[in-house]
Amino acid sequence: MEIKRDIYLDKLIRRKNNGLIKVITGIRRCGKSYLLFHLFHNHLLETGVPEDHIIEVALDDRRNKKLRDPDAMLQFIDESIKDKEDYYIILDEVQYLDEFEDVLNSLLHIRNADVYVTGSNSKFLSSDVITQFRGRGDEIHVYPLSFSEYTSAYHGTLDESWDDYLVYGGLPLILPPQEDVSRASQVLSLLDGLLLAGGDDIDPAYYDEKTLPECGLITPIRDTWEMPLCREALHRHLPLLGICRGLQVLNVALGGSLVQDLPSQCPDSPICHQQTQPPEVATHPVRVDAQSRFARIIGAESLMTNSHHHQAVKQLASGLTATAWAQDGIIEGVEKIDEPFCVAVQWHPERLWSQPDGLPHRALFAALVDAAKSAAV
Repeated sequence: MEIKRDIYLDKLIRRKNNGLIKVITGIRRCGKSYLLFHLFHNHLLETGVPEDHIIEVALDDRRNKKLRDPDAMLQFIDESIKDKEDYYIILDEVQYLDEFEDVLNSLLHIRNADVYVTGSNSKFLSSDVITQFRGRGDEIHVYPLSFSEYTSAYHGTLDESWDDYLVYGGLPLILPPQEDVSRASQVLSLLDGLLLAGGDDIDPAYYDEKTLPECGLITPIRDTWEMPLCREALHRHLPLLGICRGLQVLNVALGGSLVQDLPSQCPDSPICHQQTQPPEVATHPVRVDAQSRFARIIGAESLMTNSHHHQAVKQLASGLTATAWAQDGIIEGVEKIDEPFCVAVQWHPERLWSQPDGLPHRALFAALVDAAKSAAV
């Protein structure tokens, strides 16, 4: 079955014959070659372009090694163009071509040539191709398959496709805490979404409280890094998912506060929020606001969750909306409804997604991926 990549194919079609070099970027194996050599090639044929008017060269193929010489490449293209009709030149992995900038400049002088090139390694991506061809180049950045694209060609159940997608799809980038918080903006410019993960307690100084004896381990460098990272992600309207501590970081970063220790500060709660069962076991129900984004994501107004936290939201930050609660009233989910996608939960869905009733927890990650995909378009 053919995998449709209509978002990118439509971008190529809209840019046909616009007088610019179409520069298709993306990591290796993300589908650039398939997009050009198969999907776009078929589109050209279907619209009446003769086969011999499509000039394709895969420069990472050793059989084309001679064409990595710039003069040999230009001679080959000149000899392939035999009339004044439109020709479509597709050069794959152009970073293999010596002096490729000069070659691309030369191709711009061929009036009946529409040029498409791909590249993926650091040499190509760091050579400021678009900067050099400002006014003459048009970049299309291709990402790996989204979950919806993957499932369109998957033979199996939705659960099976999700399991395989987690193994074979998606490109998470782990962000170690940085002492230089000014790098937050630079780092986020590389991302299409942000997941704030669980971890240690947040220093109460961030919400103007003294540290209680019951407060747990604090990792200052994470607090120092994640607070500005979270704010900058929201400033960029980057899709954001918070998990456990991630929810608390979101709340504190926006001016909210936390219960430092649930057992000592909320002793009458009937729920043990630090369960003794394994994290793969859901131990208490959570009620979900039926009108919330979260309810739409999971397709339900309640679900069973695990619980591995001794802190929780005390004062909800301005701009956040509580959308899920435990039976004792503890906030278990929040959203920032004026953002394209900003959802955070107090439990650990990553430990429950593989369970028989784990579909709602998987749906959270699928929603983040879909939101990131939309943001990247």
